[in-house]
Amino acid sequence: MSGGDRFLSLAVECSDDIAFDAEKGGIYVPGSEGFTSVLQQKSADQYELLAKVPGEPGAKTCLLVPSLARFCVAVSPGDTKAAGKVLIYRVVS
Repeated sequence: MSGGDRFLSLAVECSDDIAFDAEKGGIYVPGSEGFTSVLQQKSADQYELLAKVPGEPGAKTCLLVPSLARFCVAVSPGDTKAAGKVLIYRVVS
């Protein structure tokens, strides 16, 4: 593979971020449609979708904290009058 080659396609409405746990091979992609896609890296170019975890619409920026086994997602209110918030998930192996 050279720079810019596509190695994985994933249907996510809109995401500003992706988190990768290099030690465990976990990949987390928050999507503004209200789900976080959780994938497992099987090899250098093979990935498996494990789950689409429910969240909230507008959640598309994330932070993975492997040492605390936590995954945080910021929810933007966008054009609504709703308050912004941070969703915190416990990461399980």
